[in-house]
Amino acid sequence: MWEFIKYCLICLCKFISAAFGNNPKGMTIKTIIVGGITLYVLVGIYLGSLKLIVIIVNKFRKKVKNSILI
Repeated sequence: MWEFIKYCLICLCKFISAAFGNNPKGMTIKTIIVGGITLYVLVGIYLGSLKLIVIIVNKFRKKVKNSILI
């Protein structure tokens, strides 16, 4: 499992390096695809956790707002 995660992160690093104009050693179409998918997964996890934090904060804000009015 950890080897797969390590491989995905290596592909992501090569993908980012290629985006800046470098030509990393061992760059293949498979590496590009895995790196791109890894990037989308990490961005999705980040946005999902950010949305969850916003939902939790809004629930607490509503409770505090209602308790002040009472």
